[in-house]
Amino acid sequence: MGELNFKDNVISYTENGHTQVLLNFKRFLDNKSRVSMHALTNDKPVMQDFIIRLMENHQEIAGSIDESGNEQEYLLLIILLISLLIPTSLPVKVAELGCTNGIMSYYLASVLGHFHPDSSLCCVSDVIGNSSGNQWLDKITLAAEVPKLSMMASDYDDTQLAENHFDIVVINGTVLFHNPEAVIREAEQLAKKGGIIFCYACDSPLLEHYFQMHFPERNEYSLKANVRIMTAECSRECWKNQERDIWKEEAAACLKEGEAMLNSNPKIEEIRQMVKKMEDFTKQAMDRGELDWKIGLIDMKERLLDSIVWLTKGFEKQNDNGTI
Repeated sequence: MGELNFKDNVISYTENGHTQVLLNFKRFLDNKSRVSMHALTNDKPVMQDFIIRLMENHQEIAGSIDESGNEQEYLLLIILLISLLIPTSLPVKVAELGCTNGIMSYYLASVLGHFHPDSSLCCVSDVIGNSSGNQWLDKITLAAEVPKLSMMASDYDDTQLAENHFDIVVINGTVLFHNPEAVIREAEQLAKKGGIIFCYACDSPLLEHYFQMHFPERNEYSLKANVRIMTAECSRECWKNQERDIWKEEAAACLKEGEAMLNSNPKIEEIRQMVKKMEDFTKQAMDRGELDWKIGLIDMKERLLDSIVWLTKGFEKQNDNGTI
């Protein structure tokens, strides 16, 4: 696990002896945002003061929710978000998948509104209304400065939001995603190419595993054993390559299964089911433009059909001899 360090107007993250500078308030020329790093009448960094004031209310914001003990993790999330906002004076579009308890929404809205009121935050939850336990409205109203806000109820893996639209997509793993891999896929669909995907994995090892699997090039931060924050740049080409590799593995397994069936004593109905499976993979190969795989799958299908013919004739011969 790592730790956050505040020293000499520099915020850094250290883990396993490696230190990464997250925010350097001394390099004020790097700041292109509308928020000043320093005030001429005060040596204390303005941004650093904003971060401290924002976190002072964490216990009140979290209340009795389990997230009250994750103050450092939310602090880290804020710092990472600010590091993305300071290089530009333009508003940004952000989507949050999993806003049920409203805590992360509060912090996202507070930071985005502070940097640019014309930024937008779209929060998605699969439940809505006080009776559902959704506390989003209660938390978001506590934010002093907010961007353009919207909240919608939707499935996390099929939001129907515009694709290739958001500069930042946050996967809020404080909720239970029944299909975390599909949620990650949805997040990448929503993000612009080159956009950033945040993944806040809290007691969610499956979400953490799938994010690591799909984004081999990523940054990871962990201040507590059960919480990990990961960031990755959206690259659809990378996703498509991984998806293609997975399909090839499945197609190869199908061919191997067909070969094993030819070398055993299957029932005719079992062969017919395998033929149907080969037909499905052949259609997929045609759709994907995988010519070599298409040829191999068709060849296997023909061999399976030949075996059905051979078995059928064998049974007919046995019937003619009166053996059955």
